[in-house]
Amino acid sequence: MPNVNEFLDIARSEMENLNLGKSFLLRDLFKYCEWDKISRSNYLLFGILVPNYIHTTDSKETAIEKFHLGQQKYLINNKKGGFS
Repeated sequence: MPNVNEFLDIARSEMENLNLGKSFLLRDLFKYCEWDKISRSNYLLFGILVPNYIHTTDSKETAIEKFHLGQQKYLINNKKGGFS
């Protein structure tokens, strides 16, 4: 089973392929079978690492709203990422 860093690499790769204006949840970046493999502890850690990656790098993603079940929704834009 992949570790949390491998899932983070997958997420980063998938985010690079998204078009401007596209909104997404983290689970949207994975095939269902991949997302289902994340253990609860890694899922919680992943939920910390991805926003940290977006906030601290020159990425084009921005956190826009909390979705149902507390999941963060993100938007691809042409500005540096961060929290709105």
